[in-house]
Order: sequence, then C-alpha cells, then structure tokens
Amino acid sequence: MAEMKTVKSLDVGSVAKIQATIFAAMYALGGALTLVFSLIGPLLGFEGTGFGVIVALGAMIVGAIVGFIIGYIAGALGAFIYNIVAGKVGGIKVELE
Repeated sequence: MAEMKTVKSLDVGSVAKIQATIFAAMYALGGALTLVFSLIGPLLGFEGTGFGVIVALGAMIVGAIVGFIIGYIAGALGAFIYNIVAGKVGGIKVELE
C-alpha cells in the first residue's frame, strides 16, 4: 500500500482555470441540448417560428462564456477557502503511487 500524502494547499489560479473550463463545457452542453430539442420540435409536428434555434445558439455561446466566468470565480474562491481551512485543520489525504 502506498503512503498517504496530504494536500497542504492548492494553487488558486490552476484550480480556477480547471473549474472554469469544466463549467464552460457544462453550460455549452446545456445550450447544445437546448438546440437539439429546438430542432426536434418541428420534426415532431410542433409549429414554431425558428426563434428557438436562435435562442438555443445564443444559450450555447453565452452559456459557455458565463459558465467560464462563474467557474473561474467559484474555483478561485474554493481553492482560497481550502487553503485557509487546510492550514487550520489539515488538508485532504490522498494515496499516490
């Protein structure tokens, strides 16, 4: 069994970038799903103006940008708080090979 190591602190910038990228991908996926459903509607006989497709494309693009911003802020704040708490009560223990 490998030795347990403790994560004493996190680099705020790197956590923020990773979280921002993950959030942007998730928000873009939500927009893509909205786009798919807006395209399926007319195929199933639901009438529409085509405005739903424009809204879905906007949701995909704006969602990715907003998701990136929210993810960056949340990641940076989370890492910052982790560093404070880990300094007081100890960090997360992980097993590495």
